[in-house]
Amino acid sequence: MANLLIRIIILFFLITIGISCGNSGNKLDKKEDKARSEKEQEYYLDQGKIIASKTFETLSKELSVKIGEEGVAGAIKYCNVNALGLTDSIADLYSVEVKRVSDKIRNQNNRADSIELAVISGYRDMMSKGEQLEPILVQEAAKVRFMAPIILKELCLNCHGVPGTNILDQNMEVINQYYPQDRAIDYSLGDLRGIWSISFSKQ
Repeated sequence: MANLLIRIIILFFLITIGISCGNSGNKLDKKEDKARSEKEQEYYLDQGKIIASKTFETLSKELSVKIGEEGVAGAIKYCNVNALGLTDSIADLYSVEVKRVSDKIRNQNNRADSIELAVISGYRDMMSKGEQLEPILVQEAAKVRFMAPIILKELCLNCHGVPGTNILDQNMEVINQYYPQDRAIDYSLGDLRGIWSISFSKQ
């Protein structure tokens, strides 16, 4: 169940951009409109989960191969050049926009916007209370945005863990070389790394 903070922030956002969740602008009766709305939400949630999983599997596979071939340093260099391209290839496959965003960014292109930051904050609050994190949908003027947590896995500690503990000094040097403004370190296993933000154009 979504945290109350997330619900309030999303409701405020919807009001701000002039969207009314209760006004569908069509002549269907309320029962039919509710059924359609629930079906659409189920579709976007299911598709969002599939796309997020596919993107994660693609990125993880490529990075695992690079680590095996060239070590963590090689994977960092590869990620710097290819990660966004791999993500975009999945986005093109499903005709959506796919982003991995965070409040502690490494790549400047992964900076979370105000709505995404609010969701991240809400997820962190839920985690502190031991609540389960679930994907959510945000309805916008021309799109539906699916957002879901990205939880730090063991493989990720090589590049996002604690310097000197999880991240070797030579690998930290490479990170600083390719990402001089990096803030995406000092995570522990199971931490919230950021969120998936997948945008669907409304039909």
